[in-house]
Amino acid sequence: MNLKLNVLVLSILYCVQSSYSDRPVTGKALPLENSRLGIYDGTPTTIEKHPYLVSILSNKVFLCACTIVSRSWVVTLGDCVTGLDPSELTVVAGSDDSSTGTTYTVQTVTLHPHYGKTVYDYDYACVQINGSFKWSNKVRPIKLPRREPKANANLIVAGWGDTSDKRGKQSNSQLMQGKMKWLAKKVCEETWADYGITWTERMACAYNKGKTTLCSGDWADAFVKKGLFYGMFAAGGGGFCSSSAIPVLIADIVPAAAWIKQTTGATLEDL
Repeated sequence: MNLKLNVLVLSILYCVQSSYSDRPVTGKALPLENSRLGIYDGTPTTIEKHPYLVSILSNKVFLCACTIVSRSWVVTLGDCVTGLDPSELTVVAGSDDSSTGTTYTVQTVTLHPHYGKTVYDYDYACVQINGSFKWSNKVRPIKLPRREPKANANLIVAGWGDTSDKRGKQSNSQLMQGKMKWLAKKVCEETWADYGITWTERMACAYNKGKTTLCSGDWADAFVKKGLFYGMFAAGGGGFCSSSAIPVLIADIVPAAAWIKQTTGATLEDL
């Protein structure tokens, strides 16, 4: 049975784990109250430790995380912004809670030219703000990697998602972060095979068994190691947002780095 989820237009793009634990959970989250922030089994952090992290909102409703890569551009999932008019979008930078910070209107949304042909594949979008970011200890770009991290390397992920699978049951007033391991691609493909996913080199996965995992509202959270932007949270499967979660699916940045650089002027890691 093919368990892929098609992207839904503009609204609910995920299903609830309680009755669909064998299905992937994907896409833009429902509107989130500002108090419901975090990562499952994450720890409190601050935007100063993750100054590349910004949020994107539609008519003041939180959609997804984004990552600053240059003076006027951020990167997010294609699933987060597909079909949306740039005039209804805003980007909030320098925020611990995803809503209070410096707000920018959006000029352009550029989806990867191959986005939408296969679910989860080429799931990249570059978003250009009107004006430019002002660099500070809370707002700073991050470099793109030239190569994949080694298997089992520890990466840091931070975001504004739920802290449990029961919406609103656990709350935290701070941005949260966690540590997850970047798994070998073969392990990822085998893990996600039962979900009907057509695996490609543009997909990856991360895991911290029984501990840190990602939740609704964590869409497009950046996976980072040593100042490099390696991936974005794209989907969760069985055990979503709980200690029994399987490895989360990631949109891998390395295969798209050249396109992102060409589109945004982002900087690649030093040779």
